[in-house]
Amino acid sequence: MMPDLTNRSSQARGAFCVPRVGVVLIGLSTSIGVATATPAFWDEPSLDTWVYPNSETAGPRPFTPTFGSLVVDPSTQEFFPSDASRLGTMVVAFETLDQATPGLSPTRYAIHSVTVTARVRTGQGGGLRYTNERLTPAAALAGELAGGLGTRVPMELFGIGFTGGYEGFALGTNPTGQRFSESDEPWQLLGDPPEPNYVVFPTVSDGNGGYADATNNLTGGFSVTEVSGETDAFDAPAWAVGTLEGVSEGDFMPLNSTYAFNFDLHQPGVIEYLQTGLADGVLGFTISSMHGGPQPGQGGGEPYPQWYAKEAAGDFPSFEAATLTIDFEILASPGDYDADGVVDTLDYDRWVADFGQPVSPVGTGADGNGDGIVGLADYTVWRDNAAITPNAIAAIGVPEPTTGGYVVAVVLTTAFCVGLGLCPSSRGPRR
Repeated sequence: MMPDLTNRSSQARGAFCVPRVGVVLIGLSTSIGVATATPAFWDEPSLDTWVYPNSETAGPRPFTPTFGSLVVDPSTQEFFPSDASRLGTMVVAFETLDQATPGLSPTRYAIHSVTVTARVRTGQGGGLRYTNERLTPAAALAGELAGGLGTRVPMELFGIGFTGGYEGFALGTNPTGQRFSESDEPWQLLGDPPEPNYVVFPTVSDGNGGYADATNNLTGGFSVTEVSGETDAFDAPAWAVGTLEGVSEGDFMPLNSTYAFNFDLHQPGVIEYLQTGLADGVLGFTISSMHGGPQPGQGGGEPYPQWYAKEAAGDFPSFEAATLTIDFEILASPGDYDADGVVDTLDYDRWVADFGQPVSPVGTGADGNGDGIVGLADYTVWRDNAAITPNAIAAIGVPEPTTGGYVVAVVLTTAFCVGLGLCPSSRGPRR
């Protein structure tokens, strides 16, 4: 269940839900063991769909075009505020529980790299020029004032936020009807007079532990994450900007180009979003570009990309589904010396077996405190995190490791009884 992180009032257009956030665990203390790295790969999304507010054909279809709308006020030389400047977007979602154990604390997923790929068939209405330079509000405005952005526009990827009570993706049977599916209308006009309301929207960190609606970050305008329902323009770095191998800046994009979106994990909110998604068993993203998007029969505008969706399979020989690759590790809980996900007597047995032994690398095995040797402090780490009762711990008895003989056994006896409050005091009661 993803909590409501919105800061909008009760009169706002819809409740805003995004993944809960966890603590970043990259660069952990070595006192926590680390499981073996597990690169995971998904060869197609569980869901891909087109989001576009001005079309009844939005939803599942063979191609999902991406384009935007930027209009400059000639009197101010600034953008007019917009209802939706990121107009046509592609949503992709991957059910991850088959390769990434769900249900763990989000902070146990140590994520090293994430890549999404998606294939563009061709530019609708003409050729597209390649760039991997991200688009800022200042660059967008300068481009429009100079005559338009043209076709040299980056392909950008963001997270996804939900509104109106939606809490995730419908990737299978969903009797409640409360999760986003390809059949749901992803953009709505509500109220009298009608006002815009999104079901899904591109999101980035708001810098305060939450997530912000990036739909109109370039122009300002409507926002589902602001209490007022409006936002000024703000810089919203994409979590990944699409790149093409073997294509230089400014070159025309080849037909059927597969873009790689390599995530910038140093951006605020990205790791937390990914950790929460793995814990929930699903990750979703928004692909956006601000190409001009000419409409059939209306003229004007610039060519825009057409991304392959799953519905194109079988009808188009060059079809290629979006993919997801995650290189991650599952961090063991403190005291989980056998890395089976539970701190129990098996971990105690591992500690006894390794007692007095040096550990390499530091922090692995039964080295719970990360000092490079298995000692009494590592027993304390296990005891304080064991998922068994104090009486059960006391009943285990005092081990007699071979290293150190009788002296170690005496010290261990003291550690056991003092730690559990069972040792008799050598002093009388205080007066």
